[in-house]
Amino acid sequence: MGREPGNAAGEQFMVWGVWLTRVNPGYLSVQITPRHILLGLSVALPLAAFVAASAYDYESVVDHAETEASSTADALAEHARAVLQTVNAVLGRVEDRISTHDWATLDKSEDIHTFLANVQQGLPETESIFLVNPQGYNSASSRMYPMPAYDDRDRDYYKDALSGDPDLF
Repeated sequence: MGREPGNAAGEQFMVWGVWLTRVNPGYLSVQITPRHILLGLSVALPLAAFVAASAYDYESVVDHAETEASSTADALAEHARAVLQTVNAVLGRVEDRISTHDWATLDKSEDIHTFLANVQQGLPETESIFLVNPQGYNSASSRMYPMPAYDDRDRDYYKDALSGDPDLF
């Protein structure tokens, strides 16, 4: 059972009872034919087209998302401006109406309650409008008349007003 050394693949030899073949370098060389080129192009060109389309689509999606985010941010900023203008207008109306009254009068005034309730009904986004006296208790409210003495001294808006901060809370 002998094998002939030096066949086309290379020289054969036995190691521990197993025949091994040493491959000649020229034996494994592949000749590239036009068929191989067409096969490679049939894989590479669609792959390149897919990569290019993916990159274009990615850029398109990112541009669209940035445009949408910018548009939404602009709309939210405009809405916030409108809300703050409305709040300032309401505060101005309430201040004009109560500026001639003292807190004892405001505590007992059904007219002030009716005024606050009418202002609040004209603004469906507001839940209530109420006045807090310097001692930290509600004096008048758009919700009910007479207003029970509700303690606001532990609320942040009351503490902020006590600090003298003129900005809107």
